[in-house]
Amino acid sequence: MAQEERSADKLLNNQSSAQNFYCNLEIAGSAIPPRNISYLALREWVLPTSLVPRLELSVFDDGLLSELKTPYYNQKIYLELGRSEEDDSPIEMIFDIYDYSIDKVGDNAQNLINITALISMNDPFVNPSKPVIYDQQSSDQVIETIGDRMFGTIHSGYKFKKGNISASDTMTRIQSYESDMDFLKSVLQWSYVGSGDSALAFVNSKAELHYAPLINSFIQEPVFTARYDVQLAVSQSKAEMKKLAVEKGYTEKNALNDIWYSSINIRDYSGTIRTQWGFASESTFFRRDKSTYTSNIFSLNINNTDANIYSPYLSKNTFYWYSGTVGINESENNQNAYVIKQNLITQLFSQSVLIEINSYTDVNLMDTIYLNVNADIKTSNDFPINEKLSGTYLVGGITHTVGGSGSLYKKILTLFRTGVNKAGFTGVEQE
Repeated sequence: MAQEERSADKLLNNQSSAQNFYCNLEIAGSAIPPRNISYLALREWVLPTSLVPRLELSVFDDGLLSELKTPYYNQKIYLELGRSEEDDSPIEMIFDIYDYSIDKVGDNAQNLINITALISMNDPFVNPSKPVIYDQQSSDQVIETIGDRMFGTIHSGYKFKKGNISASDTMTRIQSYESDMDFLKSVLQWSYVGSGDSALAFVNSKAELHYAPLINSFIQEPVFTARYDVQLAVSQSKAEMKKLAVEKGYTEKNALNDIWYSSINIRDYSGTIRTQWGFASESTFFRRDKSTYTSNIFSLNINNTDANIYSPYLSKNTFYWYSGTVGINESENNQNAYVIKQNLITQLFSQSVLIEINSYTDVNLMDTIYLNVNADIKTSNDFPINEKLSGTYLVGGITHTVGGSGSLYKKILTLFRTGVNKAGFTGVEQE
């Protein structure tokens, strides 16, 4: 629904002075007033464990959903979400319900409907009625074909976007006993794009299926600089944010092009996994024919700042290679791809930094961000953060939430980097 098509009546119903977000929510064709939303969270993620956006929703109900239009499997949910009516890029998505529950609240005066939904897809978990053969195709071609089948028939704006990589694993694959979702994950797991990189596939909130390189994404020039400022991070409009930034000595370019964050949190700050894996590894695992296969040692020399922090660490790890996917003329690169992916994901995603940003910012998965951490910022448990945490990060997750205290639309980024506790610090100067 285009922004210019929203009527004044719709704005009155979907945004008021009591809430600081705009929301148009429809379940089974019935509009749900934003004041009835107890909790809403939309999660986007780049890791193979969650390839598609997931919606978690709790709404208060007076009988519409519990008695007249009870939710059911695959029922459609329409969501339009933004900070306000002036939001340039509101989220507009269609979801399918996959799970729900009904709880009583307030001496049984109301029901609380809890719903879990995924972006709408065409039978993603149904096994094919007959085998599907992908004859002499590379893994990125297979993923594109499956994506077209799962999303292209439902989302008019669907696109398959491939980064600056190509898979080198041409072979014939047969999809016999796996659904499209399981088969896509399986093909991705063995997708080979070179000895020093790996591929990720994910669907974002714009209904785009991305096939992107992991290491090459880390070394791209930052798209944004993220700066700590609570007032700018909670600005109610772009005009207010611009005015405040100029008053604080920032330029107009800083005001609208930078990311402003109001809180920061660190996950797995110990660095134990990081120092164990290091920057090089050798892995041994067993093929289906029971022969032993050892991958080549590969090094993650991304740049001098990152690669020289730790001496290369040699670690032997054993994997048992098995896939339900039947392969004909199996690519010799399949096994290498599996080992490389396990190593890279363990190294690069073992630790994360979470920042809560101004929800007007249009940031995407796999964007690179220079995080500028001031010395006086505290984490949620009041643990001091060292300036060495400043540096280039990759956006690995985006969580959009509304509801709860204050009824704010919040956007939380999960950031990952190629190392922690850097040896030196180079700040980003204000323009």
